[in-house]
Amino acid sequence: MKRYPHSRQSGLTLIEVVIALTIVSLVLLGLLGAMRTFARTADVVDGVTARIEEMTAVSRFIDRATSRMASGRLGEVTAQQPFVAGGEGKLAWLGILPASFGAGGVHLISLVLEPSRAGRPHVVLRFTPYYPGIEIERLPESAPKFRLDEVDALHVRFEDEDGEWRDEWVETEVLPARIAVVLEVAGVRWPDIVVRPYLVDPGSTGGGEIVIGGNNG
Repeated sequence: MKRYPHSRQSGLTLIEVVIALTIVSLVLLGLLGAMRTFARTADVVDGVTARIEEMTAVSRFIDRATSRMASGRLGEVTAQQPFVAGGEGKLAWLGILPASFGAGGVHLISLVLEPSRAGRPHVVLRFTPYYPGIEIERLPESAPKFRLDEVDALHVRFEDEDGEWRDEWVETEVLPARIAVVLEVAGVRWPDIVVRPYLVDPGSTGGGEIVIGGNNG
C-alpha cells in the first residue's frame, strides 16, 4: 500500500497574523499622524492668511483715510481749516472716509491705542460725521467702528515742511508733509504706512464720496 506524505495545511500561523496586524497598525498610526500634521499646517496657514488679509485691509484704510484731508470749522474756530493732531499711540484728523467703508463724506476720525482687559492693547477706530462747530471731545463719545486686537504698539510720526520728523504734531491747522503710521501686532511689525496728506474738496468727489482705486497723487 502506497503512502503519501501529509501536505501542509494552507493558511496563516498565529505569528504571521500578529506580524500582519502590527504592520497594519503601524501604517494606520503613520496615516493618523500625517493627517494631524496636515490639519495643524492648515490651521497655521489659515491663521497667517487671515492676518495678512487683516493687515492689508487695515493698511489700505489708513492709507486712504489719512491721505484725503478736509477743511472745516472745529469748536469756536471761525475759519475753514484742516485739522490733524497726534503722537505716540494716537492720531486724529478731519478727513474724507472712503465710501466703501460704509460712511463716505467728511468725518472727524481717530485711531487710538487703548488698553484691553484681555491682555494686549488694541487700536480702536472712531469717527463721527462732521458739522460746523463740532468739538474734538465728541470723538471719545462715539462708538468704536473697528478694533484691531493684540496690538503691541502704534507709532505715529509727522514730517514737517523742512523734512524733519516729529514724534508729535500740535500745529493742528497745518498739514504735515507726510504721516508715518507703524503698527506692531502680535509680535510682528507691519510694513510702515507713509502717506502724503492733501486737502480734498468734498464736492469734487461727488457728495463727499471717494472713488476707491484712484491715484493718491
